[in-house]
Amino acid sequence: MKKMIPLDSPEIHNTNELYTMGNNVGLQNRLDIIEGNLNRVCNQHDALMPLLGLLETVPKINSIEQNIKTVQKKSVEFDSKLEKLEAQINISKNQQTFVQIERNFKSTSQSISQIKTDLKDMQQALNNNQKIAEVKIKEDAQNIYRNVDVKIAKNRKDIQNLLAEFKNQISLQLKRNEDIDYAQVQYKTVQNEDVKRCLDGYVDVIHKQYEGDMSNLYREIGMLRSELELLHDKARRAQIYEQISHFPKQINESEKKIAIANLEQHVFFSEIEKFDKENQERILYEIDCLEDKVQQIIHIINNNGKQQTDFDSEIAFLEDRLFSMKNQIHGTKKKYLIDVRKIEDRLEKLIILKEQTISNGLTSHFVQQNIQDIDQYPHRIEQLNHSINLNVEQLQSRQKEIDEKLNALKGLRQ
Repeated sequence: MKKMIPLDSPEIHNTNELYTMGNNVGLQNRLDIIEGNLNRVCNQHDALMPLLGLLETVPKINSIEQNIKTVQKKSVEFDSKLEKLEAQINISKNQQTFVQIERNFKSTSQSISQIKTDLKDMQQALNNNQKIAEVKIKEDAQNIYRNVDVKIAKNRKDIQNLLAEFKNQISLQLKRNEDIDYAQVQYKTVQNEDVKRCLDGYVDVIHKQYEGDMSNLYREIGMLRSELELLHDKARRAQIYEQISHFPKQINESEKKIAIANLEQHVFFSEIEKFDKENQERILYEIDCLEDKVQQIIHIINNNGKQQTDFDSEIAFLEDRLFSMKNQIHGTKKKYLIDVRKIEDRLEKLIILKEQTISNGLTSHFVQQNIQDIDQYPHRIEQLNHSINLNVEQLQSRQKEIDEKLNALKGLRQ
């Protein structure tokens, strides 16, 4: 764009001066200068005209923008009203459906809560029944043991009373015979023969009664042992059935067979391990009681020096209890050998069943768990044998210590 020069600018003034000073400049040159100046003025005017037009359109543009904003605002308000209207229409249409769904949901929730409560009550009742059954079995076993001990003690006491009465009668009869006059030797001989025949008959009666009582006692012990075995078998079966109820539903008969065999083996293992622990504690407790009694008598004799007759019955009782302990230890060792042999026989059959299961291609996770348990049984048998040997050695060592102390006690009485 060409620069417009005002008419009163110094440049035009200088031009006029040049024009005045240059008298030799021609009219044509002056006209050219004037024309150039006019052209510049026209160009500047042409350049300003669009800008003036834009200035005239600014108010219109502002008005249009304001109208656009108003229309947009009304459009937003219309959309909002339309959405609210649609929501009201949908709510009015679906309100009844929502209410019905909510009612069904509440009813279903209440049913589920009731079912959960019933299941919880059933589980609690099942646990209580199981605990009651276990307590009942233990109480029955304890009652059987107590009945056996009472009957054994009663028969033993009766036999001891009969023997004591027999000895007293013999002593009285001998004293009477010593008082008979020597002059009545023949009569005394005949009388002694009659007394001997009476005593022999009385001894035979006592012996037969003793044998009958012992036979009855052993018979009752056998019956009580059978009842105890039935109770143990019942508890064992209940435990096995309870575990079977937790088996997966989709297992087949072969998988179920190996699982039940493994479960039975585990139950027998647990019973032997439990018996090993409880029997060891029981015998050690009785041995400790015997040792305390022996030590107590030794202490009294060393301090007071009482007469021999004061402790004869107690020493005899301790000897009898020690003899019973020896028999119990021997019986325990024998029972261990039998039980371990049974477990080993069952393990051989279980290993054969495991190999058959593997050969049939049964490789489910349930089967693999049972196979892992079976593979661990040989190691458990080794541990069980080691524990049994240590326990038997401990019992025999304690029994030997009590035997030595009892012999020392008898030496003090001589």
